Order: sequence, then C-alpha cells, then structure tokens
Amino acid sequence: MVRDGDQILGLASYSLLWPAAGAETSLSLKELYVREHARRSGVARALMAELRKAASDAGCSRIEWTADTDNPAALAFYEALGAEPQDGKIFYRAAL
Repeated sequence: MVRDGDQILGLASYSLLWPAAGAETSLSLKELYVREHARRSGVARALMAELRKAASDAGCSRIEWTADTDNPAALAFYEALGAEPQDGKIFYRAAL
C-alpha cells in the first residue's frame, strides 16, 4: 500500500502460488489499483517494485497477472516494466 499521510494512494493484492511438488513458485498479482488523482506519479511502479521484492524474498521465480484488453494504459505500463503478454492461457469465469 502507498500512502500520502492518512490517504491511501494505491494498493496491490497478491497471493503466493505453490504448484505441484518440484514446480516453481510464483507470486500472483490479484489487484493493482491507484487512485485516479495519483496515477502517473510513480505509485504503480513503486507497488510493482515491492511485489518484485516480496516475490524474491519468498523464493518465487516469477510474478504473474492478468490485464483487461480494453485498458491500454495498463497494458502500456506493464510492457514498460519489461513484462510481455503470454500465450497459452485462457481466462475463465463461471457464474453462480
């Protein structure tokens, strides 16, 4: 979480994933959010840096996340960090 005094500017929610024995551990980014007035001020970059540190400290080999295709600003941000879109996964949702 990034704060300015008592005000929250942004947050990242994540979990660690331990797949089958012998497989690599990853950090899964669930949510990255920066309040609109704080965007483009380095908050998201700081949050991603903290996620890299958390993943490294936990012995993870990678960070994984999804992004909406209709959010070009987010896609550009992630690509500016050096992340590349991955083939081979499909996002599913089942209504209850």
